[in-house]
This record gives sequence, C-alpha cells and structure tokens, in this order.
Amino acid sequence: MRMLGAKLLMAAAVLMTASRTSVAQQGTEQPVDPALPLYTQSEAVTGKVTVAGSMTMAQQASIWADSFKKNNPGTEFQLVAQGSVNAIPALLNGQADFALLSRPITAEEVKAFQDKFGYLPTVVVPALEQVAVYVHKDNPIESLTPSQLDAIFSKTLRRGAEKQAKTWGDVGVKGPLAGQPIIVQGRRDATGLQVYFQLAVLAGGEYRDDLVENQSGLDAIKSVATTPNAICFSGSTFQTPDVKAVPILLQEGVPALGINQPGYPLIRPLQIILNHKQGTQLGTAQREFFKYIFSRQGQHDVIIGGHVPVTAVPAQAALEAVGLHTLN
Repeated sequence: MRMLGAKLLMAAAVLMTASRTSVAQQGTEQPVDPALPLYTQSEAVTGKVTVAGSMTMAQQASIWADSFKKNNPGTEFQLVAQGSVNAIPALLNGQADFALLSRPITAEEVKAFQDKFGYLPTVVVPALEQVAVYVHKDNPIESLTPSQLDAIFSKTLRRGAEKQAKTWGDVGVKGPLAGQPIIVQGRRDATGLQVYFQLAVLAGGEYRDDLVENQSGLDAIKSVATTPNAICFSGSTFQTPDVKAVPILLQEGVPALGINQPGYPLIRPLQIILNHKQGTQLGTAQREFFKYIFSRQGQHDVIIGGHVPVTAVPAQAALEAVGLHTLN
C-alpha cells in the first residue's frame, strides 16, 4: 500500500508544526495553545453531520460532537466507526461528511477520489496520538532501540538487526525472563495503528508471522497485562497499571525518551478527510462543527480525549484549506 498525502503541503505543514510544538506543551499549565481563538456563534446551528472511519478517532469525534451539541441541540450526529479502511469509501459514496483516518492516505485512495470528483481530497490534522510500546509491568526492560523493535515485530529486519529477537534475552533482558519467548501482540492489518507502526518502526517491512492480532488497542493491552513475556503497541490513552510504556533509545549515550517527553518519536497524526472543492462552501452544520474542532474549546476536547492538541498555526492552515480565513 503506497502512502500519499492529499493537498500534500497542507498536510505536511500541519503535521510538522503540530508535532514540534504541541508535544512539548504536554505537562504544562496551559497545554492548549492560547493563540487558538475561542469559538463563538451568533445563533444555534441545526442540521446533520455524518462521520465515519477510524475506531481510534471515533471516541474523539464523539467528544467533539457532545460538546458542540450542548450549544446546538438541534444538530444531529451520525458516527460510524468501522476502521480507517472504510473512511475514504464512505466519503466516496457520500455516506460521510468527515472521514476519520488514523494512518496516511494511500495513493490508491487519492486516485479513486480524484477519478470520481476531479480534484484532490482535503486532508487536515486536528490532533495527534502518542503511540507507546507496552510490556508487562514486571518486565525489567529499561529501553528499546528502533532496531530492537524492528527485530521484535518484523521478519524483514530493515533497521539493521542481524536476526529476529525471539526471546527477551535477545534484547538484553537478564534473569528469569531472558529465556522466555517474546509474544508479539498487534492489531489487524487494516487498522490505522497497524499501518502506522509498520511504516514508522518497521520501515515498511513485514510483520512476523506469529504476531497475534487484536480487535482493539485495549485488547492488546489486556493481553500484555496478563502475559509477562508479551509486548504490544497501542495508543497512550489505553495504558493501565498492569503494563508499562518502554522508553525509546534513539542514540547511544543519549537518554531514552519516554512518552510525553519532548522529542518522543512515536506520534501519529489523526486526520480528517473532506470532500471540498476549492471555491465552494461547506454546509452550515459541517462548517460550524469544523470551526469548533480547530478552536480553543475543540482542542481542549482533544486533551480530554487523551490526545495531543494542535497549535494555532496548523489550526489556521486547516481552516484555510476549506476556505475559512477566520474562525468566527
């Protein structure tokens, strides 16, 4: 599957700006960029908004919808969470106003959209998700390098490992766990998280054949919590007391980076894809909901959802991508 950005410069600008600035804000007294404008409206909005796609983003979309409906009770939301694989088809078939995608859009998806409508889909990033590698809380592992992660999860070894890591001793663990096999938990092939981890950590390589597929990130976490020699990757929102997130060691002699630390490398963009032709306007309900998402209140909802908010610059870029030059 070839990955491609649609409205490439827009998506790249949003992602780079958000990933450089928003993560560094975590843990501060003001995690939402104060430069984001407040959302205001002159009168209540009515209408129906349909949202479909990523299961990871479904909860976040529900939080946005619930907040928006408090001031707009006449607005109806329909949310269909069937995975990122269904996001673009729902947009193509007119079944969604907003497609939720938690992996890069593919070249095939962009082509299908352009073939049908004659222009590119609009891709914006309203939030980011920190992805962690989890092990059992009693696992003594202190850090893992990208090469070691590749050796654990893949069979193609594109990051320089000489062999697969089949036991915990292969990645430096001492003691009773050293001789235990590494039980690798993952997701299903079509999920955005599975694709993201494959691109970011396996360098596009193939997962090992004995990877155990899980329906959700929470299911993978539960498996690791009850299996001392297991490992998985999942969003940071799913962490429980029975597992621990392993810091990532990017360079020898430099401290490993734990989740929430500036520079932590496993952060994926959560995207909204729209069918918007340049020069046209979104429907009233769709336009106001979109404006709310990229407001200060909408980005506060991102934190409530356990994700990383974007800052004012990418938020403004997202608004301009659909012809909204000011928020209010």
